[in-house]
Amino acid sequence: MDETNKKIYDLSPEEWVLAFMYAGNKNIVHGKLMFIKQFFIATKEIIPRLDEQFRFYPCNYGPYSRILAKTIENLIEEGYIKSKKHDDHLDFFLSDEGKKRSKECYEKLPQDIRDRLDRLRLSANQMGYTGILRYVYTRYPSYASASKIREDVGNDL
Repeated sequence: MDETNKKIYDLSPEEWVLAFMYAGNKNIVHGKLMFIKQFFIATKEIIPRLDEQFRFYPCNYGPYSRILAKTIENLIEEGYIKSKKHDDHLDFFLSDEGKKRSKECYEKLPQDIRDRLDRLRLSANQMGYTGILRYVYTRYPSYASASKIREDVGNDL
């Protein structure tokens, strides 16, 4: 592994989550389900070694990671991420201190990883809730095996 790749994998789970939130200049994720699914896609398609760190598994709503959920919770407790109830879900967004720290984490990543994360964040937001679930359930059916909402996402899955 070259030195650049070694450095990007040295990021802590908190740094990865903050860098992810900064990507696409969005600084907000609409809903825990969207957060987890977008991050799951990043671990599968952009930085596969992260899958070892976050250990996603099939759960009630598709792929889930207790490590990711706990990391988000920790970042909320530390004040880097805030959440706000919006309709039937929580929006997650960066605090002022979180924006500063997330930018630092994001800038530790190589440009190609940043570009790919930016595209993922932008396209995932455009897909919306159903689109992101359909994408994940179609591309990674083994992670949808325990889902309680599989039939709601689409009859063709």
